[in-house]
Amino acid sequence: CIRIFEECLEKDKEDYKKVKEYIEAHANTTVIECSQATGVSLKVIMQFVREDRVQIVNTLDKIKIDNQK
Repeated sequence: CIRIFEECLEKDKEDYKKVKEYIEAHANTTVIECSQATGVSLKVIMQFVREDRVQIVNTLDKIKIDNQK
């Protein structure tokens, strides 16, 4: 049970790193572009938004990293 949790946590860290690096390199990217480029699902990226780890900055779904965390 703990092993499964650790595997999920590691996958989450890997996905977040991919998204973060992509957003930093492509400042005006959209959620969909980020997902397509990184292979991280929209569902996971939107979870990062709900957790306030990634922010949608306008109605065109542009996203950024919250640098204060």
